[in-house]
Amino acid sequence: MALVVVLALVVLVTVVVLAFFAQATANQQVEAKRQQRSMAQALGRSACDYVIDQFAREIVDAGRSIEYSSNGVSVFYPKANANVVPQRVVASTIGVSDSNFFNLNRQSIPAADTNVSADGTASPSRNGTLVSADRWNRPRMLPGGGFTNTTQLPNWIYVDKTNGPVKSPSTDVVGRFAYNVYDCGGVLDVNVAGYPQSAANSMSSVKGTIAGADLTQIGLSQSAIDKLVTFRNPGATTASSYLECVDALTDRGYLANVVTNSTTGKVYTNNFFGTRQDFLKYVRTQNPDLANFTHLLGVFSRSENSPSWTPGVPSGVTSSVSYDADADKPASLNRRIANVRFPVDQTITWYRVDGTREERVRKQGQPLVSQRFPLGRLRWITPSGPNLAIPNAAAAIKQHFGLAWDSANKLWIYTSPVGSSAATTLKTLEQVATEGREPDFFELLQAGILSGSTGRDAGPLGTLTTDGPAGDTQAWDKTPAYQIMQIGANVIDQYDEDSYPTEILTGLGPVADATFYGIESLPYLPRVFFCVYRYDSNPKRAGGWFCFEVWNPHQTVPTGSQVPTQFRIRATGSAQVKVLVLGGANTPPNLPPGGAPPVFGPVTDLKGNVGVQFSINPQEPTLLTPSNASSPASENLITSPEITHTVYKNNGADVWYVNTAKSNSMVGIWTGDALNVDPAYYDQGMITPNGVTFTLQYKHPDGSWRDYSVMKKLGITDRGGSIVDIYNPVSKDCFYFAQKSDPRTDRFSVSMNYQTYGGLILPNSSLRPNGGQGTILARFSPATTSAFTFHGSGSATGGLNNNNALGMLSENRETPSLASSASWVSYRDIDNINRRAEGAFAASTSSDGMPLFANNLASRPLILNRPFRSVGELGYVFSDAPWRNVDFFTPESGNAGLLDIFTVSEDEVVAGKISLNTRQAASLKALAAGGAVVEGSGAILSAIEAADIATAVQGASETSPFLNRSDLVGRFRSSLDTDGRFASLPSIALSSAARNRIKSQRESIVRTISDATDTRTWNLLVDVIAQSGRMPAGASLSGASFVITAEQRYWLHLSIDRITGKVVDQMLEPVYE
Repeated sequence: MALVVVLALVVLVTVVVLAFFAQATANQQVEAKRQQRSMAQALGRSACDYVIDQFAREIVDAGRSIEYSSNGVSVFYPKANANVVPQRVVASTIGVSDSNFFNLNRQSIPAADTNVSADGTASPSRNGTLVSADRWNRPRMLPGGGFTNTTQLPNWIYVDKTNGPVKSPSTDVVGRFAYNVYDCGGVLDVNVAGYPQSAANSMSSVKGTIAGADLTQIGLSQSAIDKLVTFRNPGATTASSYLECVDALTDRGYLANVVTNSTTGKVYTNNFFGTRQDFLKYVRTQNPDLANFTHLLGVFSRSENSPSWTPGVPSGVTSSVSYDADADKPASLNRRIANVRFPVDQTITWYRVDGTREERVRKQGQPLVSQRFPLGRLRWITPSGPNLAIPNAAAAIKQHFGLAWDSANKLWIYTSPVGSSAATTLKTLEQVATEGREPDFFELLQAGILSGSTGRDAGPLGTLTTDGPAGDTQAWDKTPAYQIMQIGANVIDQYDEDSYPTEILTGLGPVADATFYGIESLPYLPRVFFCVYRYDSNPKRAGGWFCFEVWNPHQTVPTGSQVPTQFRIRATGSAQVKVLVLGGANTPPNLPPGGAPPVFGPVTDLKGNVGVQFSINPQEPTLLTPSNASSPASENLITSPEITHTVYKNNGADVWYVNTAKSNSMVGIWTGDALNVDPAYYDQGMITPNGVTFTLQYKHPDGSWRDYSVMKKLGITDRGGSIVDIYNPVSKDCFYFAQKSDPRTDRFSVSMNYQTYGGLILPNSSLRPNGGQGTILARFSPATTSAFTFHGSGSATGGLNNNNALGMLSENRETPSLASSASWVSYRDIDNINRRAEGAFAASTSSDGMPLFANNLASRPLILNRPFRSVGELGYVFSDAPWRNVDFFTPESGNAGLLDIFTVSEDEVVAGKISLNTRQAASLKALAAGGAVVEGSGAILSAIEAADIATAVQGASETSPFLNRSDLVGRFRSSLDTDGRFASLPSIALSSAARNRIKSQRESIVRTISDATDTRTWNLLVDVIAQSGRMPAGASLSGASFVITAEQRYWLHLSIDRITGKVVDQMLEPVYE
């Protein structure tokens, strides 16, 4: 293997050095010493190469890795989780669980290497020189007393001038070396970690990085931390300047000591420690309070900022899609990501976050995704076009997002990076590789989200319905790329600071182009009422209206100049009013002989209706009435004291959402009038929608109205309004309505719902495979073979007569949480996995985690409207499935791969991460403590919670190391999780039920840890002592006979990529004692 260092080079170096000095004739004594010193230095450097080779051999070992080779370039995936970390081989006298030696990974002892002799370094040479425990403790990488016994120390490896490293010395020996290797995965980079007291209340913005590590959690005093930061970051003396400095350092991966803040333009010059000796000297002379913690503080850390994710599902879950088996198939959407390669050499164009253009060479066989996608690129995109403050923004957006701005229509078009018109597909990674480029943002989303977790539709049509018209939303729902594009648009609008939805046009639609609107904290359309009223001025004339309820289902409502304040609802398609005699028990006595035929109004084209306008942005479902809405068209308004429209509120025990509203006037979209409907016996009004689509629009500052949400294709079944007769005048309440399961998405479209005259609302009744009241959308009565599970029918809590409630999808659990579960509904994704929603850990006794409970804002979704501070904040993004965000919340998540594919750092190699597999729980605790639990509230993870998180993560890693960052999702469960699939997983318990049940709060664990950790790079400190010398003729061939002529010590700071075996970076530090 090319990776293996040929250590016979030691012999060559020896010969060259000897030949050179054999020619020296002047000052032979000086030259002899120089020769001996040079020999020791050469031996020390070669010994460092030798140790690197030992780790490289471990990586390529067929017993520990599966090799995937392409065009001579190999990647090595761990055969088992245990193989992702460097094998630990230390002296048998060091206890496996002795925390004082957790950093010690390997020693030159016979158990680790067959070239190691039996001669201990603590035994004296012929000169009387030995290497004591005190000398081996000089790196200060072990707490407590460190090495205290000679049996804990390494042994010598001899170097023969002919055979190189050997176990048994001979008279041909020219030197020897020994080493200790420390695992620095849990060592916090002192050039990055820690913040001053002045910035403590502002650190939530950098809590996803090592810069946000709370060093008091490892035992440091705040005064010692302040002294360190003052020395390290002298230009950042205030909270604001310190955060500016950290932002600038983050942009450059913490690798440059002089940085410029991209927002303010201010330059910060920092005093980074260049060597460990510099740091130890600083501790000794200027900050002695750090002395007991040097084993947790280092000066060198590097991480390959590249993904190594492999698709799969966690233990306890059975999938109908064989993700792992399909991971290397070219057509698969979810690939073993480091094993997708460039087929030929390529020079690719690459843009930094600041817009700087670079040309990068990618060799044949090199991984296609050689770097995680930096989320900072999202700043390039605005709803008004490319960000003018970024140079090359349009070209950069095209290259890395595949988007082109249409200035005429004020929207983005997804063309893919190499296209010129709306793309009709999202390419697989294999297809991208053949185009000689890196995948764009949307293609990476598709690669990192399990394919079987997208594209869920309502299932086959049931026998009670007929196919809907062209454009039926079932075809859209079942297109996975459609959902991926929607998620991508939602990511963009989480990141940007405005509240104007991003609009993206594609050719992805099954029957027409598809347009996507990013989700913002704006009012959406959860429900449309079918209302038929008599005119007071003419009781024989009845009109039909679609009336609306609006709702902003988010935790907060934005304010400021970049927030829409005017909205309207428009309709397309046609509708017809029908008035009839209900009959039955309510048949009026004066009904004409032979009955009365239905009376129809004209088929009304709704396209020309100017719609309903409003300016409210309510956080509870609110009926639009003339008190809060209006319309320029008089036919859209009706007022009558007899209208007592009432929609009742739920009692908190059931999970469908309803609203309380009363009004004696209505505003809606008029559907026409029916004439000559005698009030003496005509008592039921109906509206038949025909392909009606409702569109929500906002008014842009330029005066135009722009779409941002739709309710598509209401079908061809007539549904009742509320006209009543004189004989039995109960009320004029709206009777039927169409309701979404989640107002933010049209997935699964709408269900029919109805309420009794003057009675309580009845939960949704159209989502059932057999029987019921039919559908409001022609396709939305799935057959019994659909993915939906109906756990019975009958009365729900409170005794309401209902069929099945779509609100239950806010939990989507196969084990109901409520005391009464007669009408429970859940569904499985395409891969036959039940993935729970926001209410995954709900309980019948609590509203925590239940977004549909009235005024339950804390359990609802959140729009950040700011840049992401951690890849874990992608969990705020709506996934376009009812009440299900991108999921870093439940073990069965299909989205965990995103944690490994995306990042907030843009450099190929970055500093300042720690290993997720570290045994140093204190370092993990420092990361977690103070992490924001509730955005903007000041609620943070306490020291106790941080300790519990650190202990759980470290314990899980010790049992079975994490393969990559995505494992943070699938390896744990909530302490309140009752799903039997995950009973064997360790739990992490936060301090309150709310923190354990509410998704946005529980995901604080992932937000705080994910982007600051790594599993792919091994960070090591190699402590080598090399001695040049000889074995005198006739002496016994043992360490006691070896004559030392010179000695050289090195501390090699080393970072190795576990997947490729390459050295990511190294720094050789000569040690002078």
